[in-house]
Amino acid sequence: MAERRMASSVIMQTDQMLSLKPKTILLYLYLIYHADDDGLLGNTRMVLSLVKATKNHLEELANAGYILKF
Repeated sequence: MAERRMASSVIMQTDQMLSLKPKTILLYLYLIYHADDDGLLGNTRMVLSLVKATKNHLEELANAGYILKF
């Protein structure tokens, strides 16, 4: 895991991002924080449990185009 992460204020302040549920936005920030240098994450369930989010929140991010699922 990388030591530094930044969330772009340009992305965080868009109407599309602000229309998401607060827990979904929190999940997005935690996913950024826990991703590796390539932006990949192998422990999504752990992050979901950290923020008490569900797979529906993850789907909301994917449908909005903020994450890609493999």
